[in-house]
Amino acid sequence: MPFGNFISRLAVLVLATAALGAPAASAMPVTPVPRDGATPLQDVRTEAAKASPERTPQPTVPTPLKAVVTDGGGVDGPLVGLIIAGTLAAGCTMAAVALARGPRLAH
Repeated sequence: MPFGNFISRLAVLVLATAALGAPAASAMPVTPVPRDGATPLQDVRTEAAKASPERTPQPTVPTPLKAVVTDGGGVDGPLVGLIIAGTLAAGCTMAAVALARGPRLAH
């Protein structure tokens, strides 16, 4: 792989990771605060919104936890066996395909 191609792919990977990992700061609401000596903030609600009474949130009471009943069995043996057999079959298939392609030649 050419060096320039490697750098461009690395840059795309870094930018994509940063875009996914960075918080969306622009999505947060901004509350303007007046400075000293400034006029207070203007109420820009409509008349209908101003006339409606404001609600105060009521505290919620948590529901009591229910007991979870288990049979104490633990691990399901046949399911684990099927998972292991499937993994081994997939690995053997991939190895057979890789060997069937033949040896790779150096360029």
